[in-house]
Order: sequence, then structure tokens, then C-alpha cells
Amino acid sequence: MQYIAACRQSGIEVLPPDVNSSGIEFTAMAEGIRFGLAGIRGVGEGAAEQIIAEREKSGPYTSLHDFAFRISNTMCNKKTVEALVKAGAFDSTGYTRKQMMRFLEVDNLMDVAAKRHRDKADGQVSMFDMFAENNIDSGFEEDIPAPDGVEWERRVKLRFEHDILKMYVSDHPLSPYADLLRHNSQYSLGVFMGGGDDEDGAVEEDQAAEDRVPQGKPIKLAGMVTALTPMTSKKGDMMAKFTLEDMDGSIDAIIFPTYYKECGKALEADAEGHDAVVKVVCKYESTDRGQQILVSKVEKLSLDEQVVRPQPMEVHVTSEVFNQQTADMLNRTLARYPGIDPVVLYIGSADGKKFRAELPTTVDGRSPDLRRELDLVLSV
Repeated sequence: MQYIAACRQSGIEVLPPDVNSSGIEFTAMAEGIRFGLAGIRGVGEGAAEQIIAEREKSGPYTSLHDFAFRISNTMCNKKTVEALVKAGAFDSTGYTRKQMMRFLEVDNLMDVAAKRHRDKADGQVSMFDMFAENNIDSGFEEDIPAPDGVEWERRVKLRFEHDILKMYVSDHPLSPYADLLRHNSQYSLGVFMGGGDDEDGAVEEDQAAEDRVPQGKPIKLAGMVTALTPMTSKKGDMMAKFTLEDMDGSIDAIIFPTYYKECGKALEADAEGHDAVVKVVCKYESTDRGQQILVSKVEKLSLDEQVVRPQPMEVHVTSEVFNQQTADMLNRTLARYPGIDPVVLYIGSADGKKFRAELPTTVDGRSPDLRRELDLVLSV
């Protein structure tokens, strides 16, 4: 997840796995970084190699049926194909994941394909296979249903994807509420995931979280509750541990009995099984055993709240420190925080006059990380 977040913060799109373009591992493409087939839980290198070899030999897969009839089920059994479908690896064929799962679960596609493979191995070649092997147009078409366009509800689709990939790739359940989360949090959770160095001197998230987030002082964070695990303290009182996650990162959390009794219910999933989205008051701590937050207050966020409207972000700088190098660093910093808020630059001169310019970019003006980076850039 750390590397996925780092790619996105750098403007590099992370693409879902695809049976027609993925390699075994992550692959650099013109559009971004494509998720590798072997990274899908339940697939593995052997199956990935077979999928790629058949693709290179006979061309792209046109449908799930085409895939099942071409790939031996010794390497790609039903569970493997289900994992590929739920991970989004067949999305490019034009079928929805829900419809393709129906092909597997209701129409028993893999059993049909297995029989076809057995018949072929026994020398019982079908009319379709005979014409196909001789590259002749038979005039017949196999009865493959057309795409119906009916997909799972968005959260269901993403939950299946997360179960298989252990991360969200095609989308994130929190993406419609990104502005709401930023409005209720002092820090993006990406700050707890680490960062990298920038060789050209740009300000990067290369500081450890303990150097950026105060320890032992109350802070406000927001995100989705996952892996909620109720526990019993030594005194027999209920408490819990969980993971707080946003689109950029995550951190382990613990809530002790006194606070769990007061607000533990807010951590629970709703009646439909959707994970709670909350804002918390907590204290951050980092030790040799790792990092976590100690939660003292939890409040559920209403996802029906009106979306926060774009608000201009003002950037003030004096003419004494504003030069070409500062301008370049400013542009790189703004580019790392895309959003909906326009940017207005004010350059103050020694005589008290100000030059105003509306910059041709939009950013996440509510990001505390962006504001901290701007303070560093403009204080140079």
C-alpha cells in the first residue's frame, strides 16, 4: 500500500491487473504502472506464465469464455479464475464482474471448458475447434452471452477487489468523500507510511512520522475502520484494536475500555456490512515495537453531508525570496497535491504593493501536508 500511495502522490497511475496487458510482476506502461498477475491472491507465477504465454501465442482474450476455452484448467482452476474476475483482470473485455461471476457460479463455465479440454485431449474435436485450428471461418458463432452492463454495487465490487489484492486499485470506497476526510483530519494517513528522497531537492514526505506528528498530544484524524477486533482487558473490560485507513495510508489503532464504552459503537460496520467512516481524537506514539494511535474519541462521519465546495487557496510570498528556483519548487509541490481548489499567488513588494496571479492548477487546499510543505518552500 505504501508504494501504491507513493505512485499516486507522484502522479503515476496504478492500473488494475489485466489478462491482456499485465506481466507477471508490476509492469511500467505508457499509462502508468500495471498490477502484475502473480500479485493476485490465488493466481501465482505458474498460472500467470501460462496466461501470458497463451496471450503471446494466440492473441488477446476476447471474453471470459474465450479465456476458459484456451487456458488449461490444470493451472487456472475455478478459484483462480474467480480471483482474476474479482481483481478486475477481465474488465477490458467489456463484461462486468458481476456477470462474469454468474458465468462461473450459475452457468458452470469452468466445467464446460474442462469437458471441452478433455474431449480435445481424447481426440474428440468439435466443429468449432476444427475450423479454428485450420483458420477457416465456419460461418457459425459460439453462443456466448453479450455483456449486460449490470455491475455489483460499488462498495461490494471494491470489497471483493480488496479481498483479492489486499488493497484498492481500480478505485477506493473513500474517493467520493476525500474532501470530507481532509476537512476532518489534521494529517493524511500517508504520513505514517514513510516516503522517499527527491534527488533534485524538492520537498518530499521523507521525514519519519515521529518527526512530523507530535507524540503524546491530541490530534484529529479521519478514515475508514478496518480489521476491528474487540478484546478483553486484564480486568475483564471490553476494548478494541483496529486499523484506520484513508486513501493514502493506514495506521494501527487501539481504544481502551473507558473510551470504548463511551464510543465503541461508532467503530462498528453498518447493517449492510459497510465499514464505518469516522473521525477520531487520538494520541500518536512510536516505539521500537512500531507505531499506533491511542484513541479517546470516535464520531461517525455522515457520508450524506454536502460535499465541501472548492475554495481558493492563497499563497503569499515576498519578492525578496521569490525567484525562478522558488517558482519551480512551488510548482512541483502543488503538482503533488491535486484537488479541486484553485490557487491564487500573492507576491508582496517592499513598498507594500501586491501582485496577484491565479495559477493554472487546482489542488487539495485543505491538505495540512501541502500547507506544511509550502511553508518550507517559501521560507527558503
